[in-house]
Amino acid sequence: MINVKAIILDMDGTMFDTQKLYFDVIKQIFSLYKVTVTEDELKTLVGVTMREVEEFIKARIDNAYFDEFCSKFFEYYKNYIIKFGTPLKFGLLNLIDYAKVCDIKLAIATSSEKDDLYFKLQHSGIEVNKFDVILCKDDVKNPKPDSEIYIKACNELGLDAVDCLVVEDSYLGATAGKGAGCNVAMVKDMQESNAELDNQIIDFKFYNLNEIISFLKFNKIDCTATTIYEKDDDEFYKKLCRCKKRIRKFNKIKFTKLNKQRKKMTKIFGKIGENCTITSPFYCDIGEHIEIGNNFFANHGVCMLDTGKIVIGNNCRFGPYSGVYNVGHAYEPKARIAGGVYCKTVYIGNNVWLGANAIVLSGVKIGDNAVVGAGSVVTKDVMPNTVVAGNPAKFVKFIY
Repeated sequence: MINVKAIILDMDGTMFDTQKLYFDVIKQIFSLYKVTVTEDELKTLVGVTMREVEEFIKARIDNAYFDEFCSKFFEYYKNYIIKFGTPLKFGLLNLIDYAKVCDIKLAIATSSEKDDLYFKLQHSGIEVNKFDVILCKDDVKNPKPDSEIYIKACNELGLDAVDCLVVEDSYLGATAGKGAGCNVAMVKDMQESNAELDNQIIDFKFYNLNEIISFLKFNKIDCTATTIYEKDDDEFYKKLCRCKKRIRKFNKIKFTKLNKQRKKMTKIFGKIGENCTITSPFYCDIGEHIEIGNNFFANHGVCMLDTGKIVIGNNCRFGPYSGVYNVGHAYEPKARIAGGVYCKTVYIGNNVWLGANAIVLSGVKIGDNAVVGAGSVVTKDVMPNTVVAGNPAKFVKFIY
């Protein structure tokens, strides 16, 4: 986990949904010169330098018209923003508000020129004073992928790079953030995924800016506290016996009797959401320590040893014979023989899939949208939007 004290945002494609607009305008201007460009050709411009954009244009029109082309581009582009406003990326306003509530500093670090930056901010409806630091192309000698702009941002924020989360939509910008020593998140825009670069420079991937809020909340969840139950804990034993009786009755219900099953679930679990399906046989220890969100599905043979708390989000899927084992024993033989167990909270986010025979151990957090491969043993936290597999489970890839 990281201690996020500041979020440093790229602008185009990260804060503002301008990348597609940018390409649409380029296509319009090319059409004035009777030049056709395809979507695939335009995608090659994602995350490249301005020099490469210039080369792309000059390769398709007469150099004598280059200045005129650029003038028309900025005219069309600015007129659209003046008329319709700067298009915002999904979740931007929520992220800004959340950062302020949580006393997380905000900065902008963009390769755009200062006039362009303030023009877009002016037409976005977002006040400049929402940001503690604003840096653009004019403020540095070397543009991205050089790390200068992010090093300068960290210095002006008065923070170490490891406490800053850089948010980018391109590998070029992400390279700059990683080179500065920051944690780097990539938000989905138009650039295609590159597994090799993901492994080298990306720490987190998110589909939108709202997911960063979920991650920051996830990041704060503390699953380290240990609860110990002694061998002769009568109350614990009573709960165990009561749950076993309820589980036996539940497992005898025919799989076609969904309403009867769901009614019984409300007596077993501490919390159970809507539209949940658990295929028999199912096993748990206490039951009331388990909280489950909506649309949960557990295939046959799922086991949850819930001596401690287990929290499961919405839309989760557990494969056959997968389990959450939130209980442990002492390592030292005499202490283990003497009895007693310990446990830590397990937190599983939204849209998580555990493959068949996957096991999640005590004190683990699994982030939203994660996938745990079949037969894996999860011993440490799993980041959102990742696939992990193996024993112990290790990072395999990002989901997008």
